[in-house]
Amino acid sequence: MADAKRPGAEPVSGRLWFGMLAPGTAWFIHLVATYILVPWTCMAGGRGLMIGGSAMLACVTIGAGWISWLLWRALDKVERESILGQMEGSRTGFMVFAGLLFSGLFLLAIILGTIPVFVIDPCSPAHSGPVH
Repeated sequence: MADAKRPGAEPVSGRLWFGMLAPGTAWFIHLVATYILVPWTCMAGGRGLMIGGSAMLACVTIGAGWISWLLWRALDKVERESILGQMEGSRTGFMVFAGLLFSGLFLLAIILGTIPVFVIDPCSPAHSGPVH
């Protein structure tokens, strides 16, 4: 008979997985999509497609962070302090904490990856040849 109280025995919900994996996935999609969308951005005549895609993926990352925050608040105070103080706790606590950290990190990466879209025209021809 399995003991439901043993460490690692707690069920892992889809919200935990979403909070932990969605930020990195959104950043990866953002990284790939910003290169793939350049020809369509140039055909459309503006940067709106790239900025809109970046905003959508940033919202996914913010949503994952929000879910992780709600799950963090749902943990009991002893477990939160254990995770923050001694870096010990349950698998659920680790996944929630990782989701919070990943959301912040990958949101920053998406924002920093979007800044060049505002500064550099993706449709400008590359300079070939020596600069005089």
